Amino acid sequence: MGNAPHVPEPVGFNLDAATDSRASGEDLLRLLEAARKGCFLEQTLAQSNTVIHRLEPSGYWVDA
Repeated sequence: MGNAPHVPEPVGFNLDAATDSRASGEDLLRLLEAARKGCFLEQTLAQSNTVIHRLEPSGYWVDA
C-alpha cells in the first residue's frame, strides 16, 4: 500500500528449450540433462540460498 514496494514470492520457474536439430529425442534429452547439470543459474535457482546485501556508501562496505 502507498509507497511500499511490491514483494514477489516466486514458487518455481519454467524453462523451455526449442531446437531445429535433427538429433533424436533421446540425444536431445541427454543434451538437456547435461546442460541442466552444467548451468550455474539453474543450479542456483533450484536451491534455497541465502542472499547477503552490502552497501558502499563512502569508500567502505557495510552490511545492509
